[in-house]
Amino acid sequence: MKKNNQQATAKVLVWSRHARQRQQQRGFQQLDLMLLQAFGEEVDDGILMSGQAINEARHTLKQMIQRLDHLNGTTIIEEGGTVITTYRADKKRIRRLRAGHVKAA
Repeated sequence: MKKNNQQATAKVLVWSRHARQRQQQRGFQQLDLMLLQAFGEEVDDGILMSGQAINEARHTLKQMIQRLDHLNGTTIIEEGGTVITTYRADKKRIRRLRAGHVKAA
């Protein structure tokens, strides 16, 4: 049974020495493997990057880019790992945040 890897729980894969050697010999970069794991289709023997998986990945990435554009100027204020507030900063506040002149909204 095939499953889309995006819906499955992320697995941590351990690479054997043989797999690392073959990865290098075949010209696969670390980013390639991350993309395969993130967007590939889970099959019985592992993960397959099929045409369908690529189309789904393109759709997902397009949505992510749109969300990134939507987040332009969004700021999270945190202290000690705890989120205090979130807001959209204007250009003046962005400059002040980058300069370190604003502690919280």
